[in-house]
Amino acid sequence: MGSKLPPDILEDWAQLSVSSRSPSCDWGPVESILNAAEAYSLTSKSKLANLLSESDQVLNPLRDPLWVDFGLHRWLDNKREENYSDWLAWIVSQLKSEEILALLCPADLHIAECCRHALPQVNREVSIPGGRLDITIHLGAETVIVVEVKKTSAEVADTAKQEHYADVLAGESTRYAPRVLLVVEGESDEYEGAFKRLRWNDLCISLRRMSPELQRRLGSTTAAMILGFIGAVEQNLLGLVSPHTGYTGRTLLYGKTARHIERSLLAEDSSEMKTPRDKDADVLLARGIDSYSQALNAISEFESIALDELRTALEDLLAEVGNGMSIDISVSDFKEYKWPDKLKDTLTYGGKDASLGFQKAEKPIGCWHSFYLWWHENKCHCVAEVDFSNTPTAKKASDALRQHSQKYPIQLDGAGVYLSKAVSPDEESFNQTLRTVLREWASAWKRAGGLKEFAK
Repeated sequence: MGSKLPPDILEDWAQLSVSSRSPSCDWGPVESILNAAEAYSLTSKSKLANLLSESDQVLNPLRDPLWVDFGLHRWLDNKREENYSDWLAWIVSQLKSEEILALLCPADLHIAECCRHALPQVNREVSIPGGRLDITIHLGAETVIVVEVKKTSAEVADTAKQEHYADVLAGESTRYAPRVLLVVEGESDEYEGAFKRLRWNDLCISLRRMSPELQRRLGSTTAAMILGFIGAVEQNLLGLVSPHTGYTGRTLLYGKTARHIERSLLAEDSSEMKTPRDKDADVLLARGIDSYSQALNAISEFESIALDELRTALEDLLAEVGNGMSIDISVSDFKEYKWPDKLKDTLTYGGKDASLGFQKAEKPIGCWHSFYLWWHENKCHCVAEVDFSNTPTAKKASDALRQHSQKYPIQLDGAGVYLSKAVSPDEESFNQTLRTVLREWASAWKRAGGLKEFAK
């Protein structure tokens, strides 16, 4: 250890140290992939319009539901899970037993013979010891199908309670009891309680393929309502888009939408798409092969910088927030939060929403604190939020806070109450916005009497 190290080794170590503290961030690869994606999107838009016209011919005299913007209807907002459950239950009640099995339990068609002539009995929110079942479908005396409806992926949803549901259902006297977990996405084929995964996109494609026959048998009015459900799910839960969409970020999803419609037009036993990959798709593939890892590095560096700014704002003002909410709260209690947290989920949920920031559980009170950046329809907002364990408590809190927020409106979203302000990419304005949101959040809670006032 007494010998001296060569000068060039010391220089190499010094250079490594500098680069680790100040990583370079090149947005060129991101721009390269984005430009190729936009060109591919224009080609996909034309293809999508042609596919929708072909779908119109299949559905004639009705038209494809993606021509209608269901996202404008508040009743169909993707936060309102019960509306989709109600609508799906009504649709199922219009179907024959074999159609219900084909739609919900394609792997259980072997039981169709025993209930072929049974009149389906569909119920919502059936109470059982320790919970409620979203949808139950009795097909005669021997078969009952249970459907749990989720508007998220299976990995995000609360599926643990399904074990209890399975125990209760095991006591039923029915011969067959298929259990279905309806989700946007899922990594496994089966989940707790032997609930089999069914993706929303597969359900929509099955309904699309059934629609011509349903229109002949049930009439245009009923068929139109079923198509309306398909359109609402495809746009609000799956993030599919119409050629008329005006949101720049979502126009990149024309390709995904075209593939979905093309699949619905294929015969049920066909696995091949009609058209080969176009040249713009080839360009996008080539750009991705060349720049994908570098683009991920740039995005990762952006996330680190943004989280640092959010953390600094929390450190500066969290004492003020804690005082306003009358709680003890520390920055160390917060954990980094990112949604979607997987690349594939960005596409699954339509690319119209993303969140990056911090979250903390307030366990004694039963709520969550969040401070984050939220991208919605191509606009970025800074958000301070509390999620309660139930909607009535959140409603009570939001009503009180709305009386005391002087600058920005308080919003209620399910069991969540939040305040938001649009942010600017200008550094000084950005930092000021983060602090303004926290100060206004603290002030509103202080005037409303603190958090514990609403968590008693």
